Amino acid sequence: MSIEAFVPLKTLSQSKNRLAPVLTESARRALVMAMAEDVIARLRQHPGIDRVHVICGEGWEGSAFLQAPICLWRESELTVSGLNAVLSAVATDSGADGQLFIHADLPFLSHEDLTQIVAKAGKGGAILCPDRHRVGTNALLRWRAQSLVLSFGENSFARHSAAARVGGVDWSEIVTPGLGADIDTVDDIQRLRDFDPEREEGVARLGDRTRIWSLQ
Repeated sequence: MSIEAFVPLKTLSQSKNRLAPVLTESARRALVMAMAEDVIARLRQHPGIDRVHVICGEGWEGSAFLQAPICLWRESELTVSGLNAVLSAVATDSGADGQLFIHADLPFLSHEDLTQIVAKAGKGGAILCPDRHRVGTNALLRWRAQSLVLSFGENSFARHSAAARVGGVDWSEIVTPGLGADIDTVDDIQRLRDFDPEREEGVARLGDRTRIWSLQ
């Protein structure tokens, strides 16, 4: 059983614009890059993930952490557009049995979170990991033989659940603080600032790069 991860990185200048009321453009860019570096590091270091594909929009050129052994794709060089089409195109080129699609704004993602996904994947079904509001999908694992259409975007958890039913795909979900806590709103930023590992059951700590950002 092989599992490869796919991480989309939105065009940097368009990332996290909803945080503009509390963060300058440079601060938003630094946060987005820090979270991406942490997520990619977790994936690279996990023995259950055989390869990491990163699909970049514009603005990521020269990012030191986007180096081998990851497989780097430039969205501008692909023949399709749109998040789901881009992810599907890159996944089609992969020979892995399992395909883990995961967002890059999960600063609390832990080694243990990924271990849960890998362990449950061994049972053969698809896996959906909703955000803490059960609206979005922060991670999704499917197998090559499964007819599970990618539906990332608004209300993606409901749409992925429906797609699994339509495709006759057995699936389960994993809910953890690390997989559920994406960073999208002003309140999320305050949570980063106030983070105290002694009070956060089930979350070991922030990723190293995001923790440094939060202390600035």
